[in-house]
Amino acid sequence: MTKRLMKDLLAAAVASAALCGTMIGAHAYDLERHTQAEIKDMYNKMYFDLHDVSQYSEGYSAEYPTYAGKLEQDTLDDGLDSVNFCRYLAGLPYDVELDSTYNELAQNASLIIYINKVLSHTPSKPAVMSDAVYELAYKGSGESNIGKGYMNIQASVTEGYMADTDESNISKLGHRRWLLNPDMQKTGLGAVYDSTAMYVRDKSRKEKFTGDYICWPPANMPYELLGENKNGYAYSVTLNTKTYSKPERDKVKVTLTSKLLGKTFTFDKNSPSDVSKLVGYFNVSDANITSNNNCIIFNPGILPRNDVIDVRVTGIYDKDGNEKPVSYKVNYFDLLDADDYTLGFPEDKYEVELGTSMLLKGYDHPLSSGGYRIWNYCETGGRIRDYFDMIQSGGNIYFTAKKEGVVYLYEGTADDSFDDIYTKVTVTHKHTRGSWIVEKAPTEMEAGSRFRVCSECGRQVDREVMPATSVAAADIELAEDRYVYSGEAIEPKIKVHSGGKRLTEGTDYTVSYKDNVYVGTAKLTIKGKGYFSGTKTVDFAIERREPVQLSKLNITVKSDGLIYTGRAIVPKVTIKEGAYTLVNDKDYTLQLEDNINAGTGKLTIKGEGDYLGTRSYSFKIEPADIGYPWSVDRIEDVRYTGRPIMIRLELRSPVSGEALVEGEDYTVAYANNVGIGKATITVTGMKNHSGTAAMDFNIVSPEDYKGPEQRDDVIDVDCNTGILIKGGSNDTEVIFVDKDGGVTRMYANADGTLYTNLPEGEYTVWITRSSYMSVRTEISAGDDYVSVKADIFRYGDINKDGLVNVTDTSMSAAFTKGKRVPKNDEQRMLSDVNRDGKLNVTDTSKIAAHSKGKKQLSVTDIPPIPGIS
Repeated sequence: MTKRLMKDLLAAAVASAALCGTMIGAHAYDLERHTQAEIKDMYNKMYFDLHDVSQYSEGYSAEYPTYAGKLEQDTLDDGLDSVNFCRYLAGLPYDVELDSTYNELAQNASLIIYINKVLSHTPSKPAVMSDAVYELAYKGSGESNIGKGYMNIQASVTEGYMADTDESNISKLGHRRWLLNPDMQKTGLGAVYDSTAMYVRDKSRKEKFTGDYICWPPANMPYELLGENKNGYAYSVTLNTKTYSKPERDKVKVTLTSKLLGKTFTFDKNSPSDVSKLVGYFNVSDANITSNNNCIIFNPGILPRNDVIDVRVTGIYDKDGNEKPVSYKVNYFDLLDADDYTLGFPEDKYEVELGTSMLLKGYDHPLSSGGYRIWNYCETGGRIRDYFDMIQSGGNIYFTAKKEGVVYLYEGTADDSFDDIYTKVTVTHKHTRGSWIVEKAPTEMEAGSRFRVCSECGRQVDREVMPATSVAAADIELAEDRYVYSGEAIEPKIKVHSGGKRLTEGTDYTVSYKDNVYVGTAKLTIKGKGYFSGTKTVDFAIERREPVQLSKLNITVKSDGLIYTGRAIVPKVTIKEGAYTLVNDKDYTLQLEDNINAGTGKLTIKGEGDYLGTRSYSFKIEPADIGYPWSVDRIEDVRYTGRPIMIRLELRSPVSGEALVEGEDYTVAYANNVGIGKATITVTGMKNHSGTAAMDFNIVSPEDYKGPEQRDDVIDVDCNTGILIKGGSNDTEVIFVDKDGGVTRMYANADGTLYTNLPEGEYTVWITRSSYMSVRTEISAGDDYVSVKADIFRYGDINKDGLVNVTDTSMSAAFTKGKRVPKNDEQRMLSDVNRDGKLNVTDTSKIAAHSKGKKQLSVTDIPPIPGIS
């Protein structure tokens, strides 16, 4: 009991620490790296044994009416510790919590596996199961990792889900990837005999994963968790879909080098993808495992203990199409010292009655079978399965007795038994129990005892301790050794034991706190409930934390891919202290120099509050591509002069929208700009801009040249003119100006049409309001009806199809993110619905709101029309 109690207290300690980390966590996270020493310490806190058996607070029934039962909290805690320990190894948050609804689903999933004796995510309905229970079991089976043949939940987690190296699972490694889901915050666990389930569809974690990939085995891998599979252990590299494009098997190449073997393994398109050939297997899986897609899978087979493995993955590309290889190192190490564990049964003989169960550990290593197995000899004849329903795990066996007789159990290897390491198990009749006999009545402060007597053989059975009736006699164990002031109420997690039994909060006691916010002595009080009475109070100290130097923390500064925008550039900074992510302007401040123009900038991080010191970093801002800087769609024809033609155009930066200055932002070069024909002007970015942009224009002979006064694109129409305005509405104003400056104003109809009866003459027509700028055309009024089509330039209608819709929203978003630049000044103006000279998320939001009908775009700052007030 002492060993078990210590285990419970250590497990509780890490659960509380993880919860504290969640309360103050940041909104995004990358993987954490843990040393081998840290991993050993964490296992000591999270201690779990793969060879324990599940305990039930309410027993299950596979007979009509079926009942899934409920697991003891200790059993659930052990399973959860194994889940969080694997996530800790991988560098993910290890604060996943149990959810009672998910527990119920997982427990019922375990029940249907046990009854049907087959694994299925879409199980058939057993005849003995009610519709209500089947509904829970079916849903739980479809949304859980499920297993069969395991001693307990933690064994199914480490030996089953995380391994996944078998013909049914290696192609996707789905169980592993669900368990390592970065979005998981809650889970549910279930077990019925050797059938287990873990709910995996939760994605309620608020913090989002920002790392590039998740690898398993991780950088430091306990050798005990690799198991003893002759087919080796599959490796996986799961790429973040926000960083990487979908990998292709024909392009991906993996090289894995074993230091101790002195051998390099290569996995590529020529490697086997047949699951019947597990060693050497290679695959790329895009199975939809929530945010855990794009998984590269390769199996080198068995590698030696204490090996150091170098892995490099090439042929994988980021979202921009640039190759972005992955390289990492895996170190195998022993988590526990095998010499600390013994081979042999605790007792020489045992007695068990029919229908009861017993766990016998012949090898007490919590994580390894040691290569041992159980052999047997049935003294009373027959086979061992005549006497036992059983689960074996290495040198350990858990059985339920079903026939009277004598069985000898021997320890051994896969090849032979050890004749001198054995125990004798005698299965007796099922005892007929009478009422409880109280041997010693419990008092408020002292435990009592009781037993029952078999009416057939007269033996005492079921002897147990009766806890003291007051919680004042109970032991309260706090989860942490120390608590640090955080500005919020601190409510330590506890475990309460009395008479060797763990008490349940809400059933046996309630908890209250006092003075638990500020530095000083706080109080925790439990009050008895149900069987228990009385109260007990324990003190705990809230300490002021010691300041921490920034140099001792894990600081990540992401400075790749910084490009000039015309605005201040701030590299992304992530600072981790354990599971806690420091908060900018609270725990530290950022000071930046030279962070606007292309070149080398400087970042200084200065600790604040509980953090001391400074750290300095340099980063590079690359020039922006000059893109399409032109303010016009085309250059009008130029008259031949016999001299080099020089064109003056207004250029604007495609990223900042600011006017570009020749000699400062770009240089100009011409080709074929003297003679008649096609000429080219080319601008080349400099300083904050790079790349080139070119535009052609025509040099025409004096005879063919037509100036503005000679152009033939004036629209000549007659009286009763009908004008159809593409994109127009009843908010569209049309202004007619005659040669003498006389003004006639009209509004279009809802469909953009306008009919007018103007006096004979020539008019300039301006279309305004719905347009980002006044649109000018010309008409000549006469006697006959003519329809004239004209386009308006409508804010938000970037592709000029007369509508503001999702296409425009997508184009605006692409401009804002720098993935695309406007092709001309007109497109830039149409995108700048906020009219602040910049393209940003505000513009995109307004366009999106308009396209969804949530908000109308309005124009209030129409440029003035020349000559019209």
